This record gives sequence, structure tokens and C-alpha cells, in this order.
Amino acid sequence: MEKPPINRLDWSPARQVYEPEGVVESAPPREMADIHHTPLLTTKLHMPRPRTKIVYRPQLDERLQEGLSGSLTLISAPAGFGKTTLLAHWLAQSDTPVAWLSLEPADNALVRFLTYLIAALQTLDQEIGETSLALLQSSSSATVESILALLINDLANVPSFALVLDDYHVIEDAAIHRALNFLLEHLPLQIRLIIAARADPPLPLARLRARGQLTELRAADLRFATKEVETFLHVVMQLDLSPNEVAVLQDRTEGWIAGLQLAALSLRGRTDVSAFLTAFTGSHRFVLDYLSEEVFFRQTVTVQSFLLHTCILDRLNGSLANTVTAMANGQVMLEALEHANLFVVSLDDERGWYRYHHLFSEVLRGRLQQTQPDLIPELHHRASLWYEQHGFLDEAIEHALACVDYPAVTRLIEQVARPVVQNSTLLRWMEALPKAWLDTHPHLAVLYAWVVVANGARSWSDIEPWILGIRESLPAHHPMAAELAGEITAMRTMAAEFAEEHMRTIELSGQTLALLPADHWARGLMLLYRGAAFLRLQEVEEAIAILQQAIALNEAEDSQRLVLIAKSFLADAYVLRGQLHEAMRLYREVLQHETQHGPPLRGFLLAHGGLGNLFREWNDFSAGLVHLQAGLQLDQYVGGSSLPMVWAVHLPLARVYLAQGKIEEAFALLSHIDEIARTASSSQSSTLVSAWRARFHLTLGEIDAAARWAKDGGLSIEALPNDLADLTFHEMTFITLARLTIRQGRAKAALPLLEYLFSNAEKTHRTLSALELLLLQSLAYEAIGQREQALTFLKQAIERAEPERYVRVFVDEGTPLVTLLLNMSETSPKQQAYIQLLLAASTKHETTLSDDKEEHPHSYQSLVDPLSERELEVLNLMAVGASNEEIAERLVIAVSTVKRHASNIFGKLTVSSRTQAVARAREIGLL
Repeated sequence: MEKPPINRLDWSPARQVYEPEGVVESAPPREMADIHHTPLLTTKLHMPRPRTKIVYRPQLDERLQEGLSGSLTLISAPAGFGKTTLLAHWLAQSDTPVAWLSLEPADNALVRFLTYLIAALQTLDQEIGETSLALLQSSSSATVESILALLINDLANVPSFALVLDDYHVIEDAAIHRALNFLLEHLPLQIRLIIAARADPPLPLARLRARGQLTELRAADLRFATKEVETFLHVVMQLDLSPNEVAVLQDRTEGWIAGLQLAALSLRGRTDVSAFLTAFTGSHRFVLDYLSEEVFFRQTVTVQSFLLHTCILDRLNGSLANTVTAMANGQVMLEALEHANLFVVSLDDERGWYRYHHLFSEVLRGRLQQTQPDLIPELHHRASLWYEQHGFLDEAIEHALACVDYPAVTRLIEQVARPVVQNSTLLRWMEALPKAWLDTHPHLAVLYAWVVVANGARSWSDIEPWILGIRESLPAHHPMAAELAGEITAMRTMAAEFAEEHMRTIELSGQTLALLPADHWARGLMLLYRGAAFLRLQEVEEAIAILQQAIALNEAEDSQRLVLIAKSFLADAYVLRGQLHEAMRLYREVLQHETQHGPPLRGFLLAHGGLGNLFREWNDFSAGLVHLQAGLQLDQYVGGSSLPMVWAVHLPLARVYLAQGKIEEAFALLSHIDEIARTASSSQSSTLVSAWRARFHLTLGEIDAAARWAKDGGLSIEALPNDLADLTFHEMTFITLARLTIRQGRAKAALPLLEYLFSNAEKTHRTLSALELLLLQSLAYEAIGQREQALTFLKQAIERAEPERYVRVFVDEGTPLVTLLLNMSETSPKQQAYIQLLLAASTKHETTLSDDKEEHPHSYQSLVDPLSERELEVLNLMAVGASNEEIAERLVIAVSTVKRHASNIFGKLTVSSRTQAVARAREIGLL
């Protein structure tokens, strides 16, 4: 038998609006008599005892503490989100006195509520509310307003404290709401009201929010983050779970504390953890019982029906709810559900779209399957029609599949598939269709082949015989026969692009464009692949020309996604050509569309990565990190195993982290790229990652590590062929080899390679590479004692770099280049100002160069990462020959600390011994 609706929703609109009328009614005599003879439950007046094992959440404690500066703190979230536990723990740690009242449904009587309220206040001071309580318990006709006025006067004379009303959602009496609002409006400044509830109370929250008097904690704030889930499961629940198992539980529960606890209770003593996690859904008996009893069965029959009929939807709005339920008040129902915190999540600020908590949704779907299985196909059919009519074709397909409407699925897929064939969702849709259906629909079969190849579900060698069989089976007069040869070549092009066979991609894309009709949808895609292949080969001019064609054609075809990707690639090409500001314009042009599209797009990821890299180059790490972090988030959706996407964000972010001294984070990002490259069997990317890792080691002064990279790869300046034109390489690998050779003291041997690389960069109009190679030649000549030649190359670099305001390409070269910059002369005022900018960027401190460096030898640390004051003290003691033990005794620190400082000094000075450190420090004026 169903339980009575204790926490039912009142669908009267009046109940959802704050009523401003005065509180003037008298308390009914019968109610007074009842409360007079009813003993108070003192347990309701005691704050729950904090648990001995708890997840410490300082960020929430801080929010609660800040709330004491306002009138009201509201903690509003569904059942099981830890509202009471959070409050009890915070108050136990705080020095704030508290009056606590735990409410229950029986408190829905004004006199009873006020009596308990006064009793809670009297736990702090027995004299509070004595007169008010006497009036309540008498037969007086005193108004509630006068009783509260007396209580407020008493509160004005007591020290500050917090009044907590826990479980306020059980209160439905409008008179109590009005009384509480009167109390809230007139509370003395030193008194703070804290309400914990599953639903927002009908108080003037908007007004308090506008005044800055309201602090709110909601479900989004209370959900456990990853680290908190791990602590809860390991420490509180004492479970030994792997990081992956913890992640599964967090994903399934969305950080819902009760769900985590219920799952953990079931996991205790289990040996089949993986099997349990695989099966853990809303049908789990603990979660089902909890949600059913705490939420579902406590609703009215109307609400239960609405929940069951709409639970098939991943997201819903009022109009969609009306269609699926055949009702007319969908929006009102949704807003009321949200107001009651019935595990409903609003997806926008306008309260247009909603979804149910995943576990709650699964509970509802299980109950629907159990009680009304024959209705489910009809509900999906209604949903599919609504989504199609409103232009949400993806959702329309999902629901058409759910009700096994294959003709509708076919019609809808052909509308959404092209030109977006690289889509795992599309692959899933098509693989849900029976093979017999594909065999009788050749258009769909060819599209399926496109999707399989585009998503890497199978290799081209697996799918090609099937496609060729389809072509051979078509009659000569079939409309598909003429264009299928071009489509097959296009699929081969796609397969080559995925395999990073750039020359073959260029060759096959040319053949495809010659075979496909002028109006074929795949032409824009082929131009994009062709331009991207030229870009990967660093053929800049060809890449720019082809990508501009791709943009024009895809714009004409209204293929917005391909336009955005092509523009991002075009911006990348401009970066290689040294047109940084033109690239920035294009990246920003792409991102202007970001708010106009729901799902994340690959073009946005590339643009965020590219723009973040530009800001990195301009030494604006804060702006760069905003875009790189945004790109990192998009990578979770659209990057996956797509190497261009991974490279676009992870490499510039790694370079930022390296410059900031976050060494572990920087190398971790390189390792992530390497992992994706290995998964994709991309030897080219793996080789490139290794070169970047070696470069990072060189930046940190770890020459031996970089030398091991060269040895393991069989790389050596001496082993290069005499005719360098015969080299087949990625430029980055040989630039890193040249860097290593210079750092090993063999700069002269590196010069022929640097000269060849520079000549090749010039021929292909790659300004960024040419600029870096000019700087390396400058450093090489400086290392062999030819400063005049070194300064000549440096001057050429400055002349090229100044218009686009390059910074990190100079600064990342470290101390040797700074030394050369300090010796630059005969430059224009504009170039001198630019040099000053570069020098200023070489230190964390804003420093102005003195005209007389000898008079101010310590005014400027020419290091990318300057020495700290303590490191300077250690360095000075090293210079006079003090041992580690003597330095430790002199500075009153541990010997291990001295060693750590010494290691930092060696890294920052890019040396490997004390003698080298002292010599380098004297060279740059630190000693």
C-alpha cells in the first residue's frame, strides 16, 4: 500500500509566490490548549552530533562563515546531499553560538512552531522570549506580530548567534511562512538565520539576494568533487577502491552523497567490485528503496504520473512535457518540481530546460517498465515527433530508435549525417539498425561506410570490399553509380588522413575532387583534409590557399562546423607564417560562434588552443590559461583520440606550466599526448613528443636526459649525411638535436644543420621557425666566441619579431640570450623599447634597466626564473667555498634544505655543478 503524500506538492500558483501581507491573525485558542499540554521534545533543540569520520570541505565552511555577514543563509538541495551534516560539522568547528531547531510535519501549526522556536532560543539564554511564550500559552487575543515584536526586543539584547531551522521544507502553513518573514525582516544585526531545506521557502529571496543579504548553497555546491568522493569512500566508508572505480561511482551518482553512501554500504564485503559497479544503477535495491520512499511515494498521484511519463526524456521543457504526458501544465509542473528540489536540475538561467538526476531517472524508468511497459513505445514516439517538429533531430533519432521506428530513423539520419560523418553518436545510431535494413537501402549503406571509416570503428581494408560490392551490385543507370567511385576515393582519403599519411592524403584528395560532382557534399570535407595535410607538412602557402577554398565552399554549403575547423587551421597556418595578429583575428572569429551552438565543436577547441598559445607567446599566461583550460574541457567531448585536437591544447599548456615551474604537470601533459599517440599507433606523434620532452629537459638544464634521448633515437650531428637535403625528418627533432649540441659545448658542429633548417624555413615562408633558428644561430656563434656574428643574427630576429611582439621565443632561450640582448646596440628607439620589453619579461619582477650596469650590478636578474632571496644567500656562501653543512649551520636550516636550494640554483642557472653555478652567476652579475 502506498504511503500518504507527506511531502506533496501544492500546485496552486499562489503557494509559489511570497505573500507580503502583515502578520495580524490571532492564535486559535484550541491550538494553544493543545500545545500547552504537549511536552516538548528536547532532541529537536539539539544540533546533531558531528560524525567522527567526515569529508572536510573548507570551501563550504568558508561560504557558511561568509554567510554570517548577511541576514539569511539558505542551504537548499534534495534529500541526501548532506545539508544537516555540513551544518553540524561547521558549527562544531566554529565559535558561533547556535540555537538549533529540527522541524517535522507536526510543526505545521503556528503556535507549536513558535513555541519550539522560543525553546530553541532559550537553550542560549533562558530569559529570551519568556513574555512571548506566556502570551502564546494564554487565552490572550494578542496578534502574532505583537508576540514576535516582544521576542525581537529580547533578541536585541543578546550577543551574536545563529538560529538554525533544519528541514524547513516540511512547513506548509502559510501563517508560519509569514511569521518567519516578519522575524527575518526585523532580526537584530547580530542574529543570523540559517535555513536547511529540500525546497526553497516562500520567503522574499529575490529581495534579499538583491540586497546582498542572502548566502545560498545548493545541490551544485554540495556535490562531492573527485577528491572528496575518494576521501569519502576510502576514509569514511573504509573501502579500498581503485581511482577508476572511484570515478565510476562519482559518475553514476553525480557526487550525490546519499547515493555514494548507499553504494558503499553494498560494496562492503564484496569481492566482485567491478561487477557491482557495472550493474550499479537506479535499480540498485538501496538506491531504489531510498528514492522511492523519500521522494516518489510521497508525491500526489498527479505528480507520480508526470514523473513516470517524462522520465524517458534526457532533458525536457514545458512544451515537450505537454506532448509526452498529454497534459497542459508542463511548465508549471517543472517549476514546482524544481522548487521542491525533486532531483530536478535546471539547465539554463531562464528555467526553460530541465533534467532529472540520473539515478532518480533510472528509478522512475524502472518503475515505468514495471507498471506500464506497453506505454513506453508510445511515449518515445510522442517525444520523437516533438523533437523533429522543433528541429532537435539528434533527440528525435534517439527516441525513434527507442520505439523501433526504422523508417523515421532513416529519414532523420540522412538529414543530420552529412557532412558531419565523424561522429561516434552517428555510428551508434547506424549500428543499431538491422543489417537487413542496410542491405535494402544502399544510400544508408554507403553512409554507414562513411561513418565507420570516419570514426575509426574499422580499418579501411575491412570496409573497402563491402563498399566495392555495393558499387558492383548497382545497376549502371542507378543514380548512385556515377558518384560512388568518387565517394570510395574520398573514404580512402579520410583513412589516409587518420593514418597521418599526409602525402597520400594530398594525392587522394586531388583525385577525389576530380571525381566528385561539383555539388557533392564531400568536396568541402576533402578540401579541409587537403589543407590540413599541407599544414602538417608545413607547406604554409599551399595550406593557406587550400584552406581559404575550404572556407568559401563550406560557407556556401552552410557547413558551419567545417567552416570553423577550417578557419582554425587557417589561423594555425598564419601562426607558422608569423602573422600572429591575423591568426588572433581568425581564432576570435571562430569563438564568436561559440555561444550560438549547443554541443562543443572541434573548431572551438582548435581556436581556444591556438589563442591560448598566442597569449603564451605574448607572455600573458593568465589570458592564455583561460583559453587553454577551456580547450581542455572541450577535449573531454570532442578531442578523444584525435591527435590534432590533443596537440592543439596540451602542448601549449605544457609549455605554460614549464615556464611557471610546474614541472610535473608539464611532463604529465606530454605523457598524455604520447599515450594518445600510442593508442592511435602514430609513430610520428610519438617521435615528436620525445623531441619536446628532450627540449623540456634542456630548458631545465638536464643535459644528460636530453643526451639519452638523442642516443636512444640514434641521433647525432656527426652522423648526419653530407647532403642535408636528403633528410626526411620533422623539423622539431633536428632543432632539438641542434640545441643539445650547443649545450654540450659543440656549437660549431651544429651550425651547418642550423643553416640548412633556416634556409628551408625561409623557402617555405615559415617565419616562426625562421625566427627560432635565427636565435639558435646567434647562440651558437656566441658559444664559439664570435659575438659580432651572434649579434648580427639576433638583430635580424628582433627586426622580424618586433612587429608581431614575440616574447617567449626569446625568453625561453634563457640566460645566454639575455646576455646578448644586454649587449645589443645601434638599434632604433622602437627596437630598443622592444628589447626592454623582452628583458622585463625575463624576470618575475618589474625591473628597469640602468644605463650604467656597472654602477648597479644587481639591479636585474637576467633569468627566466629568478633566484629567491634564500637561494641568493646559498649562492653567496657557495662562492666562498662553504660546504653544505656549513651553509646549513650559518642559515639555521637542514642540510637537506641546502641541497634542495642548490638543486634549484643549478636548474635556474642551467648548470650542473657548484663551480659552474658560481661562474655563471658572476657572468650575469649575481655575484
